[in-house]
Amino acid sequence: MLIWLLMACSDPDLGHYGEALQAYEQGRVAMSSGSPIIAAEAFARAVASDPSSEVLVAWEARALRASGAEGAALSTLNAGVRNFPMGHILRYDRAALRAKTGDISGAAQDLRWLY
Repeated sequence: MLIWLLMACSDPDLGHYGEALQAYEQGRVAMSSGSPIIAAEAFARAVASDPSSEVLVAWEARALRASGAEGAALSTLNAGVRNFPMGHILRYDRAALRAKTGDISGAAQDLRWLY
């Protein structure tokens, strides 16, 4: 990932991908330092720069969940599943969040889809 970040900083042709990589790295640093709200904001910027990435949406939802904003995390995952209907990462994360919040039937639905 670091190589991509360095390329993004030095190669203007990467454009929005470079911006997404920079925001992603800022989010990862914020998560590592225990600042999930700041991380969620950084991951949201990354998603805005590269809306074609399912993984960035998952990271945003994980940061929201780490900050205690489970409702916002679920909304992010729901939107992600709508945008990426074959997104197995988003379905798995949504199943875990649904199970944690007591929505067992919703979690089972996502797990059946994954199976």
